Amino acid sequence: MVAVLLRLRFRVLATTLARSPLQLVAVILGAIQAVPILLACGAGVIALSGFPPDIVRTTMITAGSLVVVGWLVIPIIVSGVELTLDPHKLAYFPLRPRTLMLAQLLVGLTWVPGGVTLLLALFSAFAYRGSPDVIPVAITAGAVGTLLAVAGSRMAATVTGNLLSDRGVHVRVAVIAALAVVVLGPVVVAIAVGLGGQGGLDAAAQVMSWSPVGAVWAVPGDLALGRPGEALASAGIAVAGVVAVLAVWRIALGASLGHRGTGALRASQAGRLGAFRIGPSSPAGAVAARSLHYWFHDPRYARQLVIVPMMPALMLLWAAVTGVEGIGIAAGPAVAGLLPLAVFAGISFDGTAFAAHLTAGVRGRDDRVGRLAAMLVIAVPATLAVQLAVTAVLNRWEDLPALVGMSIGVLLTALGVVAVSSALLVIPVPRPGRNPFSGAAGAGMTSIGGSYAVTGATLVLASPALVLGILSVVLRSAAVGWVALGAGGVLGLAVLLIGIRIGGALLDRRGPELLTRLRALRG
Repeated sequence: MVAVLLRLRFRVLATTLARSPLQLVAVILGAIQAVPILLACGAGVIALSGFPPDIVRTTMITAGSLVVVGWLVIPIIVSGVELTLDPHKLAYFPLRPRTLMLAQLLVGLTWVPGGVTLLLALFSAFAYRGSPDVIPVAITAGAVGTLLAVAGSRMAATVTGNLLSDRGVHVRVAVIAALAVVVLGPVVVAIAVGLGGQGGLDAAAQVMSWSPVGAVWAVPGDLALGRPGEALASAGIAVAGVVAVLAVWRIALGASLGHRGTGALRASQAGRLGAFRIGPSSPAGAVAARSLHYWFHDPRYARQLVIVPMMPALMLLWAAVTGVEGIGIAAGPAVAGLLPLAVFAGISFDGTAFAAHLTAGVRGRDDRVGRLAAMLVIAVPATLAVQLAVTAVLNRWEDLPALVGMSIGVLLTALGVVAVSSALLVIPVPRPGRNPFSGAAGAGMTSIGGSYAVTGATLVLASPALVLGILSVVLRSAAVGWVALGAGGVLGLAVLLIGIRIGGALLDRRGPELLTRLRALRG
C-alpha cells in the first residue's frame, strides 16, 4: 500500500508540473539552489573537522537544532508542507494511519528539502574525523535527526491543521500559542542563558543539548569528549522525542482519516454580524469587514500570526549565540515586514470567490483600502507589542523612538508594496477547509520568489527611515531617533497611499485575468 501511495504521489506531481510551467520552473530552480547550499555546508563541515571536539560539538548542536526548528517553522511561515497525500483527500479509503505516516515520511525524505537535509546530516559525521570510532554514531545521529525534523514538520502541520480547521477562534489562538511554546521553549531558555553572559554560544548549545531538538546532535560530541554517560542521556532524550513526535502524529492522522469531507458549514446566529456591524457602510468598509472575518475564522490567515512570537524568539536566539546585538534589534522591523506578506496572497486565498468582487463592481482602490485596513488592525498592535518586548529584553529603551520608526516605516511601506504586487500575481495556496499548513508542489519557490521581490522593494523604499534609525542606534542620538520615527511614519504613509492608487488601477484592469488564473489553479 505504501508503494501505491508513493506512485500516486509522483503521478499527481508529474501531472501538476506538466499543467503548470511556472511551478515546474520553481521546482527546477529549487533543485538548482540546493547545489550551492550542499557545497557551502560541505566545505564548512570539512573546515570544522580541524577544530577541537568541544568546538565541533557546540557547532553541531547549534546548527542541528536550528535545522530541526527550521523544519517546524519555515513551512508555516513560507508556503506550508507539501501534502499531496493529504489525509483529508484520502479519508474515504481504508488506510491505516501508520501506512500514511510511512508514505508521507518517504515523500518528505525524497523531495528536495528532505533529501538535502539527509545528505547534510549524514555528511556532518565527517566533522568527527579526529575520532574515527565516533563516526558511525554521528551517521546514526544524523539519520535520527533528519527523521525528527521531517516527522516533526508533518506532525506540527497535521495537529495544528486539524485543530485550526475544526475549532473556534479562541482555540485557534490557544493552538498557535501552544505550538510556539512547545517549539520555542528550549530556544527561549537558550536566549536567557546567552543574553545572561554565561558563555554565549557554548551555554546556549548546552541548553539546546538537553532539549528534544538538540539532544540527538550532542550524542557524538559527548562521545568524542569522553562523556559516555551524557551521551547515553542525550540519546535517551532524542529517542523519547522521536517516539513522542511519531505518537502524536499517528493520533492526529487517525483523526484526519476519520474526518469525512471538509467540515460542515455553521449557521450564524441572527444579528451576529461581527466586523460587518461596526465597519463603515461603504465598499471599502465591507471589504475590510470581510477581511477581518477571514483573519479570525480562516485558519490559512490565522497561521500567519505564528511568526509574531516565533520570529523575535529566533532572532534573539541568534543574537545571543553570535553576540551580535543588531540581530535582536532587527526583530521588530522583521516582523513588520513579514506580516504584510499575508495580504500578498489575499486574492489567492479568495480563490474563485474573488468573482464576487468583480460582479459587484467593487473598485480596485476600495478593494486595496479594505484589505490593507484589516491588515493594519492586526499588524499595528502586533508590531508595537513585538518592538516593546524586544526593547525590554535588550534594555534599549533610549532607542525606542528609532526602533518604532523603523518598524512602522517598514510595515506601511510593505503594505504599499503588496498593494501593487498582489494585483499582479496569484500563487497556489491551500484550499478552504484543507490543512492550512499544506502546500502544493512548486508553491514554495513561487512564494519565496514573490516574497524576495516584495522584501527587496520594501527595503529600498523604506531605506530613509532604516538609515536614520540605524544611525540613531549607532550614535546613541535621541534627536536622530525622533527624526527616524517621523520619517518612518510620513514616508511609509506616502508609499502606502501610492501603492493603493497603483494597485487599485492594476486591479481594475487585470481583475478578469486574475480570476482566470485563479480558476486555472483550481483545475
